[in-house]
Amino acid sequence: MKITRIVLTLLIVLSIIQCTSEEQNPVPQILSVSPASIVAHLPEFTMTVNGQDFVEGSAIIFDGKEKPSTFISTTQLSCIISPEDTMMEITSNNTNADEIKNMEKQVSITVRNPAPGGGDSSPVNFTLKENFDFESPRRLFDSIANGWAGPLIIDKDDDMYVNISDVEINKYNLNVKNYLSTSDDGGDTWSTIENIVNKSDSNIEHLLVDDYGNVHFFYTDYRSNISAIFYKRKNKGDDTWSEPVNIVGVDKSMYRTYLEEGVAIRGDKMFIFWAVTTWTYDYYIAFSFSEDNGKSWSSPQKLKDLGYIGWIQALLTENGTLHIVYGNAIRKASWEFYVDIHTTRSSDNGKTWSDQVMLSNGAGRSYYPQIAYGGSGGNFNIFWILKKTGQITQDIVTNFNRKKGEIIKKMSEGFSPDTDRPVQSNMAIPPSYHLKIRDTEDDGNNWGIERNIVDFVTTDDYFNMHFFVKTDIAGNMNLVVNEEGSFYGVASGSNSSSESIAAYFTRSLDGGLNWTTPVYFSDDPEMIAEYLNVDSKGNVYILLNKYDFSEYFKVEPYFSRSIRD
Repeated sequence: MKITRIVLTLLIVLSIIQCTSEEQNPVPQILSVSPASIVAHLPEFTMTVNGQDFVEGSAIIFDGKEKPSTFISTTQLSCIISPEDTMMEITSNNTNADEIKNMEKQVSITVRNPAPGGGDSSPVNFTLKENFDFESPRRLFDSIANGWAGPLIIDKDDDMYVNISDVEINKYNLNVKNYLSTSDDGGDTWSTIENIVNKSDSNIEHLLVDDYGNVHFFYTDYRSNISAIFYKRKNKGDDTWSEPVNIVGVDKSMYRTYLEEGVAIRGDKMFIFWAVTTWTYDYYIAFSFSEDNGKSWSSPQKLKDLGYIGWIQALLTENGTLHIVYGNAIRKASWEFYVDIHTTRSSDNGKTWSDQVMLSNGAGRSYYPQIAYGGSGGNFNIFWILKKTGQITQDIVTNFNRKKGEIIKKMSEGFSPDTDRPVQSNMAIPPSYHLKIRDTEDDGNNWGIERNIVDFVTTDDYFNMHFFVKTDIAGNMNLVVNEEGSFYGVASGSNSSSESIAAYFTRSLDGGLNWTTPVYFSDDPEMIAEYLNVDSKGNVYILLNKYDFSEYFKVEPYFSRSIRD
């Protein structure tokens, strides 16, 4: 019995000695974190923590949440930070920029070493920012003396492609040469420009890049008195472009085709939409499609007989549903026209179409719809401008919708709908402009309520607000707006605190309910944001064009981009 007690005592002593002699993990120490700050809710990124005394099993604790961590060495760990990890609440609604303050949020980061020993390091702060900073706009393509840049396309590898239009004006004739330049380093450097089209009178061009790296280019040309939309392509690795193909063909009943921005691509399928005005002033939407990556195109298909059509946008979702959005002018009373935003969709590649849905509420004239799509599922948003005024003004839409006989007669007498607008005596009440949004979460089966994003009031009786919107893969909506009076270099006032007229950027992390503090690019009243795009990391790239109307018509392209951290 005494021997048994002695043995037990010895075993206990040995166990204590063994436990006290087992190596203890140290308490870790953080020296730095990379990046040290980030714009909130960006697509996922890798965080690297540098420090001392890290061990196998060390974990990064981000804002109280333990992240699956990779042990690189005793001085370095890494982990993936998701958009949800960096979410921050944006409480502003961006209706009065002067009252909105910049927002930042401090997040605690620690490293935890496992037992035995171990424990948590002292915390370090990580900064979440509500919005990007942007580089000052810099001049692009000095060899282009007079011309605009855009559109700006980003492919799946985050390489950028931009069209540059070199413009010559001879009285009222527009001669345009189109060039392509690319960047594979986020816009640090751009390739030597290469010619796409040697001469046209196109002022609307579209550039697409498919998943295979082939480049597709659409443009208009009316010089031969044929209302034509042309297509060219350049296969990846080739040095030359294909010969132009007239997608519209020759139809003498058409007075003019309007390319607008109705192009969509997914896989080998491409669709292009345009608005048609006939000589007898009928209006309809037409389209053509390719199912072999642009090698061949269908004959033009007539979609719908509608009122005056404008601003067509197209989307082919991941689910295979084809959507178009457009403005449609409807006569409310004599000399009074409202323009509303409509949408229709097809699930069989354009063979049949749904009944059109009116997205705007008929309260005024709605302009320039744009689609914001993150690239997956059937969840997307549609934005547009609503113009409201106390006195209905006469503009281009009104002139284009007079009685057919009157319009044709006036055209034969030299009437120009763009310049011969009737004068209205009572213009005391200035128009107001409102940026609107509606969303769908089920590929257009149902639509959310109409919501207001931005309000502007202007003394100028013409459309003075322009915008571009893109959704990144984290679901953030990125928006650039040209403030009132800045479009086409017309200065009529500003809502910014500096009284300058400028383009600004804002973003929404919550589906458009709240928007971040505006970030202004420049106080130059002639610097106009023309295109916006985002890459897979959430970085934002913006093309701006500077208009100098003192020389009748002179344009210079500029470029700005976000600074991620």
